[in-house]
Amino acid sequence: DEPWYSQVAWSVLNKHDLYNHTVGTGGGDVFFLYTGLLALFYKFFGVSLYVGRFLSVLCGVAAVIGVARVLYSLGVQWKIVMLCTAAFIASNLSYLTFRSIRPEAICAALAIWSTWFLLSFLRSRSPRPAALCGVLVGMGILCHPNLALLATAIGGVFVADAIRHRKMKPLLAYGLTAGALLLLLPVVIALSRHEGLA
Repeated sequence: DEPWYSQVAWSVLNKHDLYNHTVGTGGGDVFFLYTGLLALFYKFFGVSLYVGRFLSVLCGVAAVIGVARVLYSLGVQWKIVMLCTAAFIASNLSYLTFRSIRPEAICAALAIWSTWFLLSFLRSRSPRPAALCGVLVGMGILCHPNLALLATAIGGVFVADAIRHRKMKPLLAYGLTAGALLLLLPVVIALSRHEGLA
């Protein structure tokens, strides 16, 4: 998968399109946010396997901090938090995900932080964390379609909360921010396919 995402990011920089010019499809040419971020890293730091992997390492750092914040927000003792974050770091899945050029790295970080904002909303009942949760989930879907499952599950929590507390604002904040980001998907695809991104 690394050649797919790297090549499409290179193509964004040099050809101003989202085409996957390698064999196969689905490697960053439709769900574009990770590819765009990778292209920015290539623009500022040069096109290199190590630069692309460094982006995943940064996503891993964000994910570890997010795991710790989620656990702290649940009232878990700091020793258990340290043990859980160490287990997260040492897991084979984290080792593979956060050292290769794949969108799952940023998706994991966005999923963890959207969970933190969901928990923050459940404590405060404020529309602000609901909107931020929607932004992160929408960004995650723009990176990889797997996050649509998380978006649906979190949306179910907001629907249940709206029914229980008879307040629609948080549900609307979540749905509108995530939905607004998802509207970018067909627009960017249409621009890149027909007119280029330049």
